[in-house]
Amino acid sequence: FVKAMIPRITIFLLSLFVFAPLVHSQDLGQIRNQMAERLPAIDDLKEDGLIGESKDGLLSIRGSISPEQRKMVEAENKDRMTVYNAIAKQTGQPVSKVQEQRAAQLAKTSAPGVWLQDAKGNWYQKK
Repeated sequence: FVKAMIPRITIFLLSLFVFAPLVHSQDLGQIRNQMAERLPAIDDLKEDGLIGESKDGLLSIRGSISPEQRKMVEAENKDRMTVYNAIAKQTGQPVSKVQEQRAAQLAKTSAPGVWLQDAKGNWYQKK
């Protein structure tokens, strides 16, 4: 499962570097580190089916998680939105379009068993 997630996080972290001029480099480094630190715990929650990847490129809670886990998911979504806003500003696209594109990328690169939300809002488990 973890090996399947490495390409996904690598692509996402590389996108942080591409748009580095938009986010202060210290902030970018902090975001990258925070996301990397959270990844194993987030992957565990995904593997357990407690969170999934929503159609807007954010994590959605799908089960009962602890308050600490909820804070972690919220922090991850906040960092993702910082990146999405930077990409939108750089490319001139609406943030919603950036989120949609990221959700599509996540659907392709997520490991089997991860819960995903399609464009219509329906949840399914990746095969």
